[in-house]
Amino acid sequence: MAKKGQTFKKYSPEFKFNVILDMRTNGLGYRETAKKYGLVTQSMGGALCTLHRWERIYLADGTQVNAKHGIARQTA
Repeated sequence: MAKKGQTFKKYSPEFKFNVILDMRTNGLGYRETAKKYGLVTQSMGGALCTLHRWERIYLADGTQVNAKHGIARQTA
């Protein structure tokens, strides 16, 4: 749960897409990806949940990822 006054970092849609693409292309795990891209938080669980959510959105739409969740759509 967020604490009063806590701020959250926002990532661009392109960044999210590229992180998930790199993770899946190179067979990286969630922890390894979080460390590589500096998504590590005090409790690693938050970063892992974030990556899992980004990946779930990516897989749901194929290479097109829902703009509502901040991941850009790729068009052919």
